[in-house]
Amino acid sequence: MPDWDWFGFTPKEAFFLGEDEEERNNAKEDGYGGSNVPPKLDGFTPTESLEENKKQLDALFHKEINMDYIRREFYCGKIKVLLAFIDGLTNSMIVDDMLLRPLIQHPCEGIDDALRRVLPINNISVATDGKQMVNSILEGDAVVFFDGDARAITLDVKSYDKRTVGETINEKVVKGPQQGFVENMRTNITLIRSIVRVPDLVSQIMPTGGDNNMKCAVMYRKGVASEQLVQRVIEKIKGISDVGFVLGGGMMEQLMKEDRRCILPRTLQTERPDRAAAYLTQGHIALVCDGYPFVMVLPITFFSLMQTSEDYFINPVFATIERIIRYASLFISMLLPGIYVALVLFHQKMLPIEFILSSLASRQLIALPVFLEILLMSIVFELLREASIRVQSGINQTLGIVGGLILGQAAVSANLVSPIAIIVVSTAGLASFAIPDFSLQMALYYVRFIFLGAALLGGFWGILLVFIPLCAYLCSIKSYGVPYFTPVAPKTRSNRDLIIKGNITRGGDIPDYIRGGGKK
Repeated sequence: MPDWDWFGFTPKEAFFLGEDEEERNNAKEDGYGGSNVPPKLDGFTPTESLEENKKQLDALFHKEINMDYIRREFYCGKIKVLLAFIDGLTNSMIVDDMLLRPLIQHPCEGIDDALRRVLPINNISVATDGKQMVNSILEGDAVVFFDGDARAITLDVKSYDKRTVGETINEKVVKGPQQGFVENMRTNITLIRSIVRVPDLVSQIMPTGGDNNMKCAVMYRKGVASEQLVQRVIEKIKGISDVGFVLGGGMMEQLMKEDRRCILPRTLQTERPDRAAAYLTQGHIALVCDGYPFVMVLPITFFSLMQTSEDYFINPVFATIERIIRYASLFISMLLPGIYVALVLFHQKMLPIEFILSSLASRQLIALPVFLEILLMSIVFELLREASIRVQSGINQTLGIVGGLILGQAAVSANLVSPIAIIVVSTAGLASFAIPDFSLQMALYYVRFIFLGAALLGGFWGILLVFIPLCAYLCSIKSYGVPYFTPVAPKTRSNRDLIIKGNITRGGDIPDYIRGGGKK
């Protein structure tokens, strides 16, 4: 059901700009008009006639108006040859030196003869399918057609600008590798393979299903990862066929999500190659998407979201203390505003006399109720957080600090909120930043309002009546077949590296809830 049906608005018919009924039907028949129909990339049928191939490609790429589509006709001895590529995606210098010059200077008898003794290029193959030829051109390859042959030579001569490998932005560590993923899929795969140097690491590259023909790589260890899980992920990717475009792993995560009503993350989005490599070693699956500087790891558990790669590069005692702080921050961020409201409204006798007197004195001139105080300051805090992210990089830190000080002091001076409410909201907000996973941070932000409403209605009993069903629900959900709170609920055999970080004695142990290939 579309989202607008919830508000009582259902459009009677689709709107088409500047089209009548006949044009609309023609567009749908051509494969470009319906929103659920991807464009026909297999509209090219290679033939032995070079002129016919040229006409089909010119029509498909709109040669008359598309200046990026380049084709060149020349002779290799007595055979007429057609070269086609996209300007900007293809390295023109390599095309000139390794393709055009050898074919023009050394006559050949056809494709097979050119492959044997003329073309000195390693990444070269022969394509027989028309869709494969078109996709090769769109990906930056050079495609060569010979007159009298329905096949074509595809040369991997991609050369488009890409960001160099740099430091991570969101998952910074003090100790440990500093490299982060970039937007190029091949570079990200290389970063992972430079860490996981085993022959059973495979990467299946396949299209994501959108109209823009982006590709993704499903990486896993053959014989270690569960074959059923691998096939399940591949089938889900193949099932994405009615989407207009796919821009990366973020959209892939939403499209592959099994229960879209759950706001909790079911996959791990990481920008660290060492972290992705560690999960691959233990039998997980990594989904590398082209154009996206994060790698999606699945399946995961709740405890995976609370760990960082730095835990394995520092002393186990310090790592354990940091993990305890993270879990304490999780409960503080989720429950502290609700606990404050419950204490003030329902359970004043649990507070010390000094605190009650101080609270009453600070609230004598406050116009808003306690619940609206916390709600208002929570919204203001999130507004500052969002603004500090979206604003220009030169003033984002200044905006967060100065804006928080000015607004907080002004709100207290205007008797809108009490100083205690600002302390409670600020502490809950700062505690949320200690949670490593950003998706889990956002989920807890909305759960915080649920507990706040429960505290308003029933105090601690209201919080308890929400907390118990929430725990039961978390124990019931799964991440691609793996229970969310494994290995605690249900209890399974796995490494004990959950909260208490022990000494590193051996690595590579595969938990039994993920092992499916037989290796240990």
